[in-house]
Amino acid sequence: MRSAFFEIYGEIEKETESLARFRAIYMLVTLLVYGIDRHDEGLIAITSTGLKFAIEE
Repeated sequence: MRSAFFEIYGEIEKETESLARFRAIYMLVTLLVYGIDRHDEGLIAITSTGLKFAIEE
């Protein structure tokens, strides 16, 4: 998925990529905690999947 993005958008600086990854992981963890607190299985599933993608290199 990332390779398709970079084919269209072009290369970005490593610092920019790291910051974007951090923001994505932070938001997903925040939503995951909220989903757990609200017992929202759908939100838990979506954020868990998102985290797997965000953590991949």
